[in-house]
Amino acid sequence: MGEIILLILKILLFTVLGILAFVFLILLLVMLVPIRYKIEGSMHEEKPDGFFEVSWLLKMVRARLLVREKKPVLDLRILYFLHPGKNKKEETEEKEEVSAADSNSEESPSEAAAEDGEQAEEPPPEPGRPEEEGPAPDDTGEEMEAEEPGSIPERIRKIAEKLKNTVSEKIEKTRELLRDLEDKKDFLTRDRVKAAIAHVLRMVMKMLKHLMPKSAKGDVLFGLESPADTGTVIGILSATMPVHKNSIRITPDFDRKVIEGEARISGRIFIGYLVVTAVRIILNRNVLYTLKNFKKHFSKKSKEE
Repeated sequence: MGEIILLILKILLFTVLGILAFVFLILLLVMLVPIRYKIEGSMHEEKPDGFFEVSWLLKMVRARLLVREKKPVLDLRILYFLHPGKNKKEETEEKEEVSAADSNSEESPSEAAAEDGEQAEEPPPEPGRPEEEGPAPDDTGEEMEAEEPGSIPERIRKIAEKLKNTVSEKIEKTRELLRDLEDKKDFLTRDRVKAAIAHVLRMVMKMLKHLMPKSAKGDVLFGLESPADTGTVIGILSATMPVHKNSIRITPDFDRKVIEGEARISGRIFIGYLVVTAVRIILNRNVLYTLKNFKKHFSKKSKEE
């Protein structure tokens, strides 16, 4: 009996270890195998043609958004052969069928108008019966006689007192707001808080740099109706030159409105790098200090307590 129990425990132990090893392997794949993305497109004679693709693990998992003559098509593939996605054309056809079925099931306008007419008819009021009963003139006169307005100096005194209280409340609220702003300013100008903000910005810039495309290539002819607008857009696009390092050449056309050319952008993202960078942000001592004291200075509940 003891040997059987020991054998069952061994089987359970190896099963748990196998599951843990499988989960650890999946985590390693997710952390170390990059997610690759690619954008490729062209525009000729106002007809766009291209795709946006995201793939992982040698394209065993792939999602691609195709654009063919202004009609987007979503293509999903898992293990190279499964296609759980559905393109936009099929979805549009299904929506049209559903809307046609709904329109057939609705009532005709004439029948709906007839029903509304029947509901709108109301029985005429009975003759001799007043629709509304107003107050008796004697009661109104008695109420007016019962009200005795106060003297003019008394009213002026009340108005002045009310105005004084209102001004005092506004002044007190303004003082509280100034004290609150001074407290927040004192907190944000501390050395440890400044160091935390600098650390977070530095790590975020590293993450953005990691997300940037690793290769870019293209040749685009661009122009608007107004030469001034064309020059403005070209100036804005020139700010992206440090990213693609002039790999995408943009030729301005100041005489006509045109967008033509081809472009290709690709890159990769390591989930492990992003996770490690996020952990470095959270575990920083200055960041922990800032998060711990942030609620004390920016939360209304903590200030009221």
